[in-house]
Amino acid sequence: MTYRYVVGGVAFTTDTRLDELDTDGFSDAEMRVRFANGAVMRSLGPTEGKPVAGPMGTSGVIAPDTRECWLPDPGEGPERRAWLLRQMAPIFSAALGRLVLHAGAVEVDGGIVGFVGESGAGKSTLAHFLADHGHPFVTDDLLPVRFVPEAV
Repeated sequence: MTYRYVVGGVAFTTDTRLDELDTDGFSDAEMRVRFANGAVMRSLGPTEGKPVAGPMGTSGVIAPDTRECWLPDPGEGPERRAWLLRQMAPIFSAALGRLVLHAGAVEVDGGIVGFVGESGAGKSTLAHFLADHGHPFVTDDLLPVRFVPEAV
């Protein structure tokens, strides 16, 4: 069985069920994610993919065609796999030419207002507060940015 999750504007498909991740939301790219043991990760060469580093010591490999990625299987259950994918999603999204901000955001007058800051600065708190006061909630963690020409 295959599962589909949307993280940072990318729809990831995997054979692993990850209940902690969203199954819907904005996505304009698809990528297959595979969790692999250490031996498989070490065996991936340049023809299979390029190693990429993420935050907090995370890492992965992305295929040259950017349609597939590998993450080291932490072997600690789906919660840890979901955490790892959330950490690496912005890195994979950047490899696809997209910008993903660590931000909270709400909808205001048909647009999105994002709050960027360091961890613990109050981004999520502010987004949830505004959502409780009538502004549709967008995210409290990863905000994909899509640039479109401004209408004149």
